[in-house]
Amino acid sequence: MQNETLPFRPLRPSTLIYNPAAQEAGSIGCFGTTDGLDAWIVSCHHVLIGGDAAVAQAVFQPTDADGAAPVADTGAARAVPDLDVAAVRVGLGLEVLNTITGLGAIGTEIAVAAPGMRVVKVGATTGLTEGEISDVEDERIRIVPPPGFPHGYRLSAPGDSGALWLEVGTLKPVGLHYQGSAGGNVVAYARPLAEALAKLGLKLR
Repeated sequence: MQNETLPFRPLRPSTLIYNPAAQEAGSIGCFGTTDGLDAWIVSCHHVLIGGDAAVAQAVFQPTDADGAAPVADTGAARAVPDLDVAAVRVGLGLEVLNTITGLGAIGTEIAVAAPGMRVVKVGATTGLTEGEISDVEDERIRIVPPPGFPHGYRLSAPGDSGALWLEVGTLKPVGLHYQGSAGGNVVAYARPLAEALAKLGLKLR
């Protein structure tokens, strides 16, 4: 069992979240805020909202098993479907901590993605993975395994959607993971976090 699939209180980035109505599992990316007081879970649209934003849905951490209470619901949601990013407001009384277990506190400044930048993420499925940005284009960051890494190295897997890619060394957030390998190529795609938060009307908490 991955540690990220355990129930964490306060809520933490990289841990498993689940939307039973959409039947989607993913990872908490980070927490956003509108005023420094409220807290919003930032992750992928397909995880938090699913295909029908009009349907009342609850979000759980880690799952809805054993009568668990939701940590958020989409009644208070912000969404940008075209970018596959969204945010749901954390339930009253729940605390959040922008610290990833095993890595440390997320940097308070957002780094601008650039080719050659080494990045790392912790996803609810794969745990810790490292990559290198190969290019940035049209609000999309492309990440590949670093040079010299072994054949078959996995950058992501289902359940990692929404996890945050961080700059190696500084742990400054860079992008929100939304898609993994396709067509046999080991590659991962992320949305630049600064643009995603701006379109969601949030800032990093």
